[in-house]
Amino acid sequence: MVEILDLIFFSLLGVIVGIGMGLLPGMHINNVIPLILSFSMFFTSPYNLVVFIISVAITDIFIGYIPSIFLGAPDANTSLSVLPGHRLLLEGRGYEAIKLTIFGGIGSLLISLAMIAILANTFSWLYEISRPYVQYLIIGVVIFMLVSEKKLNKILPAILIISLSGIFGVIVLGSTIVKPQNVLFPVLSGMFGLSTILISMNERSKIPKQKEDSSLHISKWQLIKSNLLGSVAGIIVGLI
Repeated sequence: MVEILDLIFFSLLGVIVGIGMGLLPGMHINNVIPLILSFSMFFTSPYNLVVFIISVAITDIFIGYIPSIFLGAPDANTSLSVLPGHRLLLEGRGYEAIKLTIFGGIGSLLISLAMIAILANTFSWLYEISRPYVQYLIIGVVIFMLVSEKKLNKILPAILIISLSGIFGVIVLGSTIVKPQNVLFPVLSGMFGLSTILISMNERSKIPKQKEDSSLHISKWQLIKSNLLGSVAGIIVGLI
């Protein structure tokens, strides 16, 4: 009974921390995991630590859409290159975007849990089969992303960005000065945190008045289909 109460306590504690993280622009679970692990001695069991981290991560994903949509708003000229939520915001449908993320998040969470319960025994087998070919899958995704730019003046900068990120990764993870597990915290803080803050400082976009409309401009079938596709895609990405 005591162990169950401990799990509930750390789960609720993780939700509180996740809400705080989610409301801070630029924060990500990858930023704080090294910090959380440094306090692992305060957790009475590794199960409590796992429950806490998962609670923080899931809550952060849900809440993080609020500052992402409302505070990370792009200029109207760049709205097509960012999240669909930003496009809805610029159309005055920011509240609808938040509602859609809630429906999508809860729906895909329930579907994913059901699929994991059914397919749990096959994951280790699928992992072993796919492991030797993961690099080819990643290369294929990168090539597809480059080709999807279509125009040469967009493909060349994309190649440059990918090349620089690869060089950066080799330098950071191959460094003998700092251990890889120690260097991830400042690197991820810079990638997920500072970059977003610096870009937001330069934004001069004007957020239009938002419509407080309770209706969703999407059919039930589209909502179900999106949840199913998103759940399958999320499990595949998580697996490989």
